[in-house]
Amino acid sequence: MTAEVGFIGDVKNYGLVPSLRAKFLHSLRRFFDFEFCVLLMNSGKPYEFDLPAEIPVEAVACPEEFHTTLHEQVPEIDYAWAFKRGDQCIVNKHDGVIVGYEFSTNLPTPVNDGIEIFFPEWCGYGYASFTAPAYRGQRLAKHRWPESRRQKTLKHGTPPREVFYINLKNLAGLKSDAADGVPSLRLGYGLWLRLFGRYWCWNSRAARRNGIGFRSAHFR
Repeated sequence: MTAEVGFIGDVKNYGLVPSLRAKFLHSLRRFFDFEFCVLLMNSGKPYEFDLPAEIPVEAVACPEEFHTTLHEQVPEIDYAWAFKRGDQCIVNKHDGVIVGYEFSTNLPTPVNDGIEIFFPEWCGYGYASFTAPAYRGQRLAKHRWPESRRQKTLKHGTPPREVFYINLKNLAGLKSDAADGVPSLRLGYGLWLRLFGRYWCWNSRAARRNGIGFRSAHFR
């Protein structure tokens, strides 16, 4: 597929303006290491759907259990730090093997080695979501939502309001948020950029007003 055909396909699926924006951001990635994202919060409205019984969802609180029961297609990444600070871990298990997982927290969290995302303490933030390639297409990430929400409600006494971000060049992610489930609330925009060996951050006025955005991981 040529670049022209790919762009025409994007326009057909996602619209002209988002496609032009994504193409421009992709071209800039050749010269700069950066992410330009829309910052979002779920609406808080309830959602319900059936979960597959053959791949149950559960919370894991023990790092040893997490790291020793991963599916062979799930990369070995050390999340001991996440368990240590009390972050929540929700997994999909098939025959006792973790085939998908996601962490969440109400604390500022690293985005990379120099940047973290911050947000109000009464919000939750999901990160490190991964599904084994052999199980993709079964919507396991979506299946983790109800259990994650239930666990947070038990811990805090009220249903959580979760924040997240989507890179503006991720057309599929932007469309999925608008079309799949309950539409989210836009809180603003955030940008981080690595230039001359340093990280630089910019957050829109709306993002700053809502207390969310990117900042140096050494800020605190």
